[in-house]
Amino acid sequence: MKYLSLLLLSVLLLSCSSDDDQAKECLVCNSLDGNDLIDITSEDIKNLCVGEVGEDPDTGETVTITREILDSYATILNAFGGDCKVQ
Repeated sequence: MKYLSLLLLSVLLLSCSSDDDQAKECLVCNSLDGNDLIDITSEDIKNLCVGEVGEDPDTGETVTITREILDSYATILNAFGGDCKVQ
């Protein structure tokens, strides 16, 4: 019985997963501060990560950040001289 209990416990522990184990994909920019063409600071984008939920200031809608949104932001910021990527 002890062997069966240990086996069952080990199977349950191995089958559990946690989202905390996965690294978040976030927008990272190396050269925003001091760029006159970009009115955003590194502080403004520090929490822009996949899965984050926030409110759109224009519409009031609740928005969940996706990889596609971050890729779009990186493309736009890079077009204005930023050095941004999703990692």
